[in-house]
Amino acid sequence: MRRSFGVHEPGNPPASTSPVDKFDRQPGLAGSALPDYRRNTEQARIILPPSKDRQFGSPSDERQEPAHTLEFHYEGGIVSFVTHLNKNKVVVNDKPIYMRGDKDRIDVEIAVQWNDTFAESVFCFANNINTHDGGTHLSGFRAALTRTLNSYATKNNLAKDLKESVSGEDIREGLTAVISVKIPQPQFEGQTKTKLGNTEVKGIVETAVSEKLAQFFEENPPIAKKVLEKAVLAAKAREAARKAQWQEQQPRRDR
Repeated sequence: MRRSFGVHEPGNPPASTSPVDKFDRQPGLAGSALPDYRRNTEQARIILPPSKDRQFGSPSDERQEPAHTLEFHYEGGIVSFVTHLNKNKVVVNDKPIYMRGDKDRIDVEIAVQWNDTFAESVFCFANNINTHDGGTHLSGFRAALTRTLNSYATKNNLAKDLKESVSGEDIREGLTAVISVKIPQPQFEGQTKTKLGNTEVKGIVETAVSEKLAQFFEENPPIAKKVLEKAVLAAKAREAARKAQWQEQQPRRDR
C-alpha cells in the first residue's frame, strides 16, 4: 500500500504525486500488517487543510484493482469541513457560523458549530499548516468566544440562575470549530513547529470573533439562545458536581 497526497487546482489533475509514506510487506515477515485504509483516509481529512481552492488526493489502497483513491475537496471551505466533522451528530445550530476578518495582511477565517456531545473539537491552521498544538490564533479565539457569549448572556438575561459567569469550558462543550489564518511571516514554536507564535495574531482573531459573532447573535437570537442554553446547562452541571464534591468532603456528623 502506498500513501500519497497530491494537491492541484480543481479540474486540473496533477502530472504526478509525491509519495509521503510507503508501507510494504517485509520479506520473511508473514502477515505483516498494512495500515487500515479507512483509518488513514480519515486521518488525511484532519491533517490536510480544508481549502475550497485546492483538491487533495487521499491515501490510495493498492490492495484493490484498480487502486482505490478518494479526492478531498471542500467546496465550501472550512464551513464544509465543519459540516463534515459533525455529519453524524445532532447539531445545535443547523449551519456553521462563519466569521472572517483581516488586518495588516493577516487574514482570519473561522467556522463554528455546536453539537449535543460533551467533547470540544477544534482544528487550527496557519498558512495551511495544521498547528495541532494551538498557539496565538487559538488563544485569541477562546478568549473572544468566552467574552462574547458571556456578554450576550448578561445582556439578554440568559444566565440569571448561575452564581458566576459561564466558563470557557462550559461554552466549548460540544463545540466543533476550524480556525484558519494566513500570515505573511509565520513564526512556529515547539519541537515539531506545530504551534503558532505570532503575538499580533491573537488580537486580530479576538477582534474578528468578537465583532462577527456578536453581530450574528444579534441578527439570529433563536440560535444564540440555543447555544447559550447548552452552555448554561453545562455550567449548572459543573456547579452541581462541585457542590456534591464539597458536601462529600465535609466531616459527617453523628446523629
